[in-house]
Amino acid sequence: MHKVRWHYFTQGLGILIILIGAALGLSVSRSYNRSKSYTSPHQLIGLAVVALILLQATLGTLHHRIFKAKQTPTVLGLIHRFLGPVAILAALVNGFLGLNLAQSSRHNIGYAIVIVLVALILGGGGYWQVRRRRRMDVFDTPAAVNFRRGDEEGTTNNDIPLQQGYGPPPAYGRLVGS
Repeated sequence: MHKVRWHYFTQGLGILIILIGAALGLSVSRSYNRSKSYTSPHQLIGLAVVALILLQATLGTLHHRIFKAKQTPTVLGLIHRFLGPVAILAALVNGFLGLNLAQSSRHNIGYAIVIVLVALILGGGGYWQVRRRRRMDVFDTPAAVNFRRGDEEGTTNNDIPLQQGYGPPPAYGRLVGS
C-alpha cells in the first residue's frame, strides 16, 4: 500500500506541474502571432498529452479501486500501464517541437542529452531494482526456508534436519565393503 501512496503523490505532483506548464503555454501563445491560432503541432500534441495524462490518472484510480474491491487485475490497469510510456514519449517529442516553435532549435542537442541522461539513470535504476528483487526472491525458496529453519534450531552442518518424508540417500546408510 505504501508504494501506491507514493505513486499517487509523485504522479499527482507531476500532473500539477503539467497543468501549470499547459496554462503557461496557453497564456504565452496569445502573445505571439505564430501561435495565437493554437494550430501548431507543438500546441496540438501538448493538449493531447495533457488529455492523455488526465486519462492516465483516471484509469489508474479506477483500476486501483476495482482491484482493491475484487482483488483481480482489470483491463483498465493494462491500459494504464501501456498509456503511461506513450504519453511520456509524446511529451518528449513535443519538447523538440516546442523548441522549434520558440525558434530555439539550437537547444535541441542539449535537450536530447538531458533526455538520454535521464533515461540512462531511470533505466539503470529500474534494472538494479529488478535485479535486486530477483536476487531476494531466492531467499523465499523452500530450500532457503529449510536452511533458515535449521539455523533457528541451532543445528550444525553435521546435524541438518532432513525434509519430511525423505531419508538419507541409499549409499549413506551402508558401510563400504559390507
